[in-house]
Amino acid sequence: WTKSGEGSWSTADKAGAAPAAAPPRPMLASLPSESKLTSSTKGLLGAGFVLQRVVACIVNVGADIAQQGVAAPATIDRAVELGLGYPFGPLRMGDHYGASRILTILNNLLDATGDPRYRPSPWLRRRAALGMPLTDGPTG
Repeated sequence: WTKSGEGSWSTADKAGAAPAAAPPRPMLASLPSESKLTSSTKGLLGAGFVLQRVVACIVNVGADIAQQGVAAPATIDRAVELGLGYPFGPLRMGDHYGASRILTILNNLLDATGDPRYRPSPWLRRRAALGMPLTDGPTG
């Protein structure tokens, strides 16, 4: 892959040779074939699932910070809004999409990839199980 002068990426070399194969996707090479994935995990690895993956990870990190008692949920959200310029913080984002939905996404990603970064925070699990919002109440 090469950067063309027009600001886009191209697979053709300067002599106009046939495009090279796409760069390898090492994460996908270690996964079972799509036919072996359950219906709840199909599509988790495609381009259409990027938003859900990123949002779920952001919410999970916020939940981990709350669980560790580093800051109260409102403080975590405010720090992310001011420091990173997000429209709202990770825990408010989790409430917007629903803690149960975030938990499902993380569990499905963990099942599909085996990657520990998708392991849901116990704080998030507990709040989702109890139907509690992520933005209110004590951090414990």
